[in-house]
Amino acid sequence: MAATVVRDRAPRGCFYRTGEVIASSGRKVLFRGTYVDAQGVRRDALLVTFAPGAEAQYANELASLARNAALGAGPQLLCPYLAARGQGSSGLALVEEYAGVSLERALFSAAPIPVDETLRTLDKPEEAAARPWFSAAPLSEVGTPEREREAAKIAFDVIVQLANLHAENSYHRDLRAANVCVKRCGPGPEDLHATLIDFELAAHDASERVAYANEPYAHLFRRLPAELGAVAPADLTPLQIDMGYLAALLFELATGVPATGAAPEDLRAQFGAWPLFAYRADGTVFARMIDQELDIDARAHELGLAPVCAETFPEPDLLAMARATVHHGGYVDAYDRARLKALHPEAKMYGSLDGLVDRAFRTYVEQASRGGAELAALTLDAQPEALRGSTTAQVKDVPAKVYALGYRVVEADACPAGRRVASFTDDEVEYLAYMEHRRWCAERRAAGWTWGPAKDVEKRVNPSLVPYDELSEDNKDYNRAHARDIPRLLALAGLAICR
Repeated sequence: MAATVVRDRAPRGCFYRTGEVIASSGRKVLFRGTYVDAQGVRRDALLVTFAPGAEAQYANELASLARNAALGAGPQLLCPYLAARGQGSSGLALVEEYAGVSLERALFSAAPIPVDETLRTLDKPEEAAARPWFSAAPLSEVGTPEREREAAKIAFDVIVQLANLHAENSYHRDLRAANVCVKRCGPGPEDLHATLIDFELAAHDASERVAYANEPYAHLFRRLPAELGAVAPADLTPLQIDMGYLAALLFELATGVPATGAAPEDLRAQFGAWPLFAYRADGTVFARMIDQELDIDARAHELGLAPVCAETFPEPDLLAMARATVHHGGYVDAYDRARLKALHPEAKMYGSLDGLVDRAFRTYVEQASRGGAELAALTLDAQPEALRGSTTAQVKDVPAKVYALGYRVVEADACPAGRRVASFTDDEVEYLAYMEHRRWCAERRAAGWTWGPAKDVEKRVNPSLVPYDELSEDNKDYNRAHARDIPRLLALAGLAICR
């Protein structure tokens, strides 16, 4: 069955075949290529064409893609219907996101991980020139720091998608490396993106069990219990099945070898102190649901992923769009940024303002020195960790403060000179100082600090935990200095305040 260029009847888009056949089952054929939508956005995609008589299979696949997208798992459906013209075609075709190479091939055959070209096609010339070049390449060698981060990112993506499924009482039931695809959306390990495919979804219902012992993984559910002197579990729950497969997958990511030789302690070791799946000494199975703090937030922090918040998306409309469309555990990676940029081409997104924390602390030290105060630490690194976190929180609150004045944070070259705010008025400085003191008080009280006549760090007592109007002028000046420094602080990150 051959396929040429296919177009949406609306017409809303067009698919251009750029590669050879990816797979063929006789009933359908998959081609890799580029899908161009009505706005001219080009995306890496797969065209799935169906043979005559495969109308039911087309309907099932269409429903599956739509359902999985709603659950925040699996590849995107880019176009539900295209008119395919080619010998042997029924005329039914759909376009889905190209999810990349099979993780099984990447792990065990050193297959290069392909590049998702979507972000590059969305770049303006100056953005493309500034973006580091990267190309298809295999995973790094096992045991290297790069491989550890690659494995961590793939694990993060898989765990988040599983969590999305489980939150809706749905289960994958066949989570093997062969059913995960991975691609590169940037040059770093954290820019890999993994996607679940080939779902065998079931609800948590005893009447819907699965033949979970796929022969390559029979070791996991049959032989391991026997090695422990126990009878193989006859009726694992869908949660136990998903978590067992996840344990095997994490073992394979860490070692680069199939899980068929894994021992019980190897599987448990993939999860740390609170395993998602483990065999007990008597052969019984322990499994738990995915936990946001333990399993998602901790991994996101280690990878340096940006959270979905006002710091990353200072424009309220884009923040609302990100919250509505990104289902990635509350974080965004390079893949999510490409998707959002396709939806909102002019939107500006910022990964982090953490690089400005040291500059903000220096402003505080300079103000304290002018006031004659004695500080216990003159550099950010010398600060106790809790106080260092306070400076970070202060910087992350900058976009919210700017927005409170009716301004926006944008890239410096996107703000016309006549609309740029180079400094704040005295009234604006005073209001921002009030906002900063209010934020600081809430942060301190949440950490267990209380008011007292004398500062005592060990007892968490501070005399400045009072309304802004009751602060001394010296203390108000600390907040005013931070407010005045905001335009210069943002300029260091290539940003500007725009009216």
